[in-house]
Amino acid sequence: MEQEIADTGLRTEAISELPMIAAWRKVYSQFGAKPARYPCAAESLIRRVVEHGSLPRINTMVNLCNAISLKCRTPIACCDISDVDQLTVRRAAGTEPYLPIGKPDQPDYPAEGEIIYSDGYGRAHSRRWNWRQSDTIKATDQSQRLLFTVEAVHKDAKVLVEATTSLLYELLQPFTEEGSCSMAFIHSGSPSQAFVLHQPGGEAAHDRLSSEIGAGEERTG
Repeated sequence: MEQEIADTGLRTEAISELPMIAAWRKVYSQFGAKPARYPCAAESLIRRVVEHGSLPRINTMVNLCNAISLKCRTPIACCDISDVDQLTVRRAAGTEPYLPIGKPDQPDYPAEGEIIYSDGYGRAHSRRWNWRQSDTIKATDQSQRLLFTVEAVHKDAKVLVEATTSLLYELLQPFTEEGSCSMAFIHSGSPSQAFVLHQPGGEAAHDRLSSEIGAGEERTG
């Protein structure tokens, strides 16, 4: 995917004009985040490849999501949800503690009205929607319960999200030998989805991903 970006001859100044990226920039501006300072995750990845030629290698799951994000030009996240349930995409009250990646002992707080992923304990697990995720949900080699999200807000978001999610689902199959993998689509007409999480020993847990943002955006888990 890095080579594919290089082969397009994409220039730094043209990244913000890509339809998927331009749509995210508009949405960021609508909730008060400066997109030039806080680019969405997909824009950051593309920009790094254009300017430096490659991305850092983190681990298999993160690398996979980064590769697909480069291909589809939209944010894809891999989140460890072993300590999280009832995730909701919503506007922040400004009181939700957020632990930055690599700095879990230095909590931060989102601005009031900022779009975040929040859990049932009132914690924030993303800043500026999908600009950056928290240390709590970072995926590691030891992660066993993962939530993957594919998000888009441009005109043809539905088509892109469904195709990208199907691709991701297919590529995840070799990694789910002892568990299960399921997918669902969340949008303004279907704002919530419950998942049954199968665990070793036959036990089942439940988790829920929902959205309080009703602008017609598409996202999956």
